[in-house]
Amino acid sequence: MKTNTVKSALKAGLPQVGTWLSLGSPMAARFMARAGFHWLTVDICRRGGDSTGTRPIQQPRKRETRP
Repeated sequence: MKTNTVKSALKAGLPQVGTWLSLGSPMAARFMARAGFHWLTVDICRRGGDSTGTRPIQQPRKRETRP
């Protein structure tokens, strides 16, 4: 099983920055991940539809290298 890097960093006392994503777009999620956020909360309640529409957003992506 993969290590949860956010939890590991928090346990080590390192700050983690995230944001709320209410756009139901895989492209928006990828853009936000590449912007350097450590985590995203995907808001499916306000965008209409159900959780099956968020499947492409939830797909794991290759981690971007951060400076």
